[in-house]
Amino acid sequence: AYANCGRPADARGSYTAAVALRPEFVWTYYNRAMAAIALNLHQEAVDDLDAVIERESDSASAYWHRALALEGAGNLKA
Repeated sequence: AYANCGRPADARGSYTAAVALRPEFVWTYYNRAMAAIALNLHQEAVDDLDAVIERESDSASAYWHRALALEGAGNLKA
């Protein structure tokens, strides 16, 4: 709910708690990455999206957002 209310820091904290409780639930990592991107925490987003891709390698959205996060972190090679 926090993510939809413009409160990405609170959302990220909630997703972190959810990851601790259910680390096998892949989309919690994805949602935490989206909150990290909103907070300009690009490397943290990359780390979470790597976790998504490791578990769901066919997620085009995860690859797309990972590229955006890498660009934001200054790590995207042309």
